[in-house]
Amino acid sequence: MSRNNMKLARAFFRRWVSDPRYASGWVLAVLLLVLAGIYATAPETVIRGASLVAPEFRIHEVELGSVTLELDSQGTARARDRLGLAFRAAGEVVEVSDNFANGAWVKQGETLVRLDPVPFELEVAQRRHDLAAARLHLEQVQANAKIARRNPSRNATDFALQVPQLKEAEARVDVAQAALRKAESDLARATMVAPFSGRLEQVQVTEGQSVTAGQPLGQLFSSDRMEVRLPVPDEWLDLLAVFGAGPGQALEVPVTLEGRFGGKERQWQGTI
Repeated sequence: MSRNNMKLARAFFRRWVSDPRYASGWVLAVLLLVLAGIYATAPETVIRGASLVAPEFRIHEVELGSVTLELDSQGTARARDRLGLAFRAAGEVVEVSDNFANGAWVKQGETLVRLDPVPFELEVAQRRHDLAAARLHLEQVQANAKIARRNPSRNATDFALQVPQLKEAEARVDVAQAALRKAESDLARATMVAPFSGRLEQVQVTEGQSVTAGQPLGQLFSSDRMEVRLPVPDEWLDLLAVFGAGPGQALEVPVTLEGRFGGKERQWQGTI
């Protein structure tokens, strides 16, 4: 290198490099050179697309048709027809059937218990006497009314013409007839008969016992028709077509009842 070139280099160094005012510029230039070198030597980046995986499907052929749904529930069977047995009038028990016992089977119309009929017969006789007296009184009033109306005066009142007396006599006959019908009904009901065929339970009466009107003597239930109350979830009601049935209309939904009876597993068919 010539002497002139050396002088120029020293002057350039003193002018640009050693001057603190240009130090930051040189630092920036060096950083740019370093970054350019890194970028030039970096490996080539390969961008690959994501691989696509085809989803799996299962295809089922379906056909339109009716489907029977089975809904499980459980409940307690009870007799649909159940009747408490009692006399309408008080009296003394004079006869009890041998079949009038717990668990016994009785037929419709079979005599179960009989009360002493004498007080009821006496009541019937008394009511017949009252009716006869009422009719006699009515005939007397009718005769008096006929006479009063034959030659009535101008100022004759209804009382003078026997109008209210006639109404009272007719009402007395009506009351006597009603009392006689009640007495005859009580006499007929002094004999208790089975209103339908069935079994007895809760029997509590013996011969010679005095019973009061309405006193429970037992219960009769029919075993040919049973009723089972089954709890059903709310979401089942639409499936059972509960809302489609009209008032008093049976749904006719078949029900199979299963249970153990008499030591054997049994089934019964029913409907809702």
